[in-house]
This record gives sequence, C-alpha cells and structure tokens, in this order.
Amino acid sequence: MALGSLGSSEDRRSLRLILLDLILGLAGFCGSMASGHLFKQMTGHHSGQGLVLTACSVSCATFALVYSLLVLKVPESTASPRTALPAVDTVTGTIGTYRTLDPDQSDKQGVEGYPPSPGKAVPKKTVIALLFVGAVIYDLAVVGTVDVMPLFVLREPLRWNQVQVGYGMAAGYTIFITSFLGVLLFSRCFRDTTMIVIGMVSFGSGALLLAFVKKTYMFYIARAVMLFALIPVTTIRSAMSKLIKDSSYGKVFVILQLSLALTGVVTSTVYNKIYQLTMEKFVGTCFALSSFLSFLAIIPIGIVAYKQASWLQYGDIAEK
Repeated sequence: MALGSLGSSEDRRSLRLILLDLILGLAGFCGSMASGHLFKQMTGHHSGQGLVLTACSVSCATFALVYSLLVLKVPESTASPRTALPAVDTVTGTIGTYRTLDPDQSDKQGVEGYPPSPGKAVPKKTVIALLFVGAVIYDLAVVGTVDVMPLFVLREPLRWNQVQVGYGMAAGYTIFITSFLGVLLFSRCFRDTTMIVIGMVSFGSGALLLAFVKKTYMFYIARAVMLFALIPVTTIRSAMSKLIKDSSYGKVFVILQLSLALTGVVTSTVYNKIYQLTMEKFVGTCFALSSFLSFLAIIPIGIVAYKQASWLQYGDIAEK
C-alpha cells in the first residue's frame, strides 16, 4: 500500500489502492473456487488430506517473499510539490470548491466570500486519529463476521459441504471486484468520507441480513448487499496518505495494519466465544453485533466529514 501510494497522484490514489485490493480479490476468488475441489480429491487418502492445499499455499508465499526482495522497487513519488498550487475538487451541487484532504499544501484557498479563520482550523492529527478509530471499529465488524462465517455455514440451517464452502468464499471475494467498480464510479463525484460511509452502510446492511439467513440463496443475497464492503479501509488509507508526507507512508500504514491485526486477534477470540454461547439461542447474534459496529464506525467518519464541511466555509486546516 505504501508503494502504491508513492507511485500515484492524490486524485487517483483511492483508485490505485483499490486496484491493488482487486488483484488480491481475484487471486482469492481463484483459490477459493479451487480449494474445495482440491481438498475433496484428497478425502479418500486421509494421511495426505490437505497436503495439496498446504503445498500450494507455501509455494505462493515463498514466491511472494522472493518477488518482494528481488523485484519490487520503491517508486519515485508522483505527488505534487508542496510549493505547487493545490488541486481543487469540484462537487456537483456545491457552490464554490473544496480542497482535498491535504493540509500541507501552501495555498489556503476556500470558498469565495469566506476568508480563512484560524479559530476554525483543525489539527490534522485529530483527523488522522478519527480515521484510525473508524478503521479499527469497522475492522472489528468485518473480522468478526469473516471468522464466524465458516462455522455458521457448516451448521444448521445451511450445512454446506466442502465444495459449497469454497463457492461461498469465492462469493466473498467478488466484493473486491464490486468495490473496485464502486470506487471507480464514486470517486468521480463523491469525497473520500462519502465513499467510506457508503461502504460501511453496505457491509452493515449485509451483516444484518446474514443474521436471519435460513437458506443458501438468502446467504448469497446478504453477500450481494455487501458489494461495497472493501471500500472503507482502502479509502481510509488513501485519505491518511493525503494528510502525511511521502516519507511517512510506510510508517503510518504499518501502524494502521498492526492496529488492525491486534484488533483482529482480540475480535476472533471474543466473537468465537459469543458464537459458542449464542448458537443454540440465536445463531445470527455475531452478525447482528457486526452490523451495529459497522454503523457505529460511521460516527468518527461523520465527524471528519463535518470538518471537511467547515473547510468548505473557512478553507483551512491547521498544520500541526
């Protein structure tokens, strides 16, 4: 993600990062489609069950490591110089223009007729912190759902076999494709915060539907509602990259990823415990909780959007 940010301009960064996720999704889709069949082929040979899948995984991971060490290079940043005039985005239906999420640009341009007001300036660290909080809460919802889903589909009322599980996972990876198309479309007319909220609403609604799934077709309907679920975290990364210097991309993304990883460990433990306690009473409890968390994550993003609205009026953000 850091290399992708360095190699893209600000106005195309969200699209570049979601494109990287799209490649991940396509690879995951192919792997998921094949995994159930490969595992089923080894069912008759108990001693070697899963050996083919393990060998494939290790081989791919080894190739990725070698490729990263020997082939990948740090690209030269394509970001505009700090002394250059800032890029200005125009929103249909909005009088005047607003600046992108880049507080380091020297020009303090605001809406015509509204001069900058230092008292209304917003520290960029506050905005980054709010984006972090939104990403972590949303990741709680996503990780919890993803971890519980394999257990959910194996039990009543669905009771899927190996091949059906592979197809179900593949359906999940189509979200990478639909999210990419979503960013491709929405980035032309919406701000980053708006795209993030769209993705959170998409996932929250789908998770709520999952809580009441009784048939296989209902499961796929719920997954279809989640078609923009990948947009939030990717777009949050893009928004953060517009608030920091090029040399800090790697550090900030590593901190964010570590935060998400630690959150994921805790979430997996808690959600599995909740699932064990509630599977006989209401099997969809975890999905309902994920839906709540997804909508809760909108709050910090909404605050950032409100601050952006103040930039419309005052055209400034503090350099702190």
